[in-house]
Amino acid sequence: MSNFHERELLQLRENDTVPAMAGERLTGYAVVYNQQSRLITDWAGTYYEVIEPGAFDESLKNGNVSFVYRHSDNSEYGDTASQTLTLTSDEKGIRFDLQLPAYARTLREAVTSGAVKGMSFGFHADQVVWKDGVRHVVKGRLEHISAVTNPPAYPQASVALKKQPNTAQMIVDYLAMKN
Repeated sequence: MSNFHERELLQLRENDTVPAMAGERLTGYAVVYNQQSRLITDWAGTYYEVIEPGAFDESLKNGNVSFVYRHSDNSEYGDTASQTLTLTSDEKGIRFDLQLPAYARTLREAVTSGAVKGMSFGFHADQVVWKDGVRHVVKGRLEHISAVTNPPAYPQASVALKKQPNTAQMIVDYLAMKN
């Protein structure tokens, strides 16, 4: 290997100290359609709930939905207005993709350690239909999605850390192959 390539490799290794979260994303489903929730108890009583397909379409088109941790507005990690959070509705539910900010170390570690049990969401129900004691949300306003440490109301919702390829390592491997 030439001295030039050795210096390049050394430089790449020295510069390969970017924050652990650089380029990482959280992905999964925050909302799942046509799935019954766990038993919910709130101001409306005790019931099971189902989110109907398209219930939050208006929010996806016109609203600003944020990503928070443990339903706390004090822990916002991105939103649709800034395009750091992407929400897409498909036949399964509402899929999310969050670009992790540099300050998200606690959230990242909670996901990778398994402390985060799933995803949840905050919303206002505008139209509901009751069928056999189950509340079906037909139309609502999605306010936020949230990584949660308690079991979520919808256990089918999911979250995973998606790492981007380590570009510096790819270059090192490429340069090594050339020699």
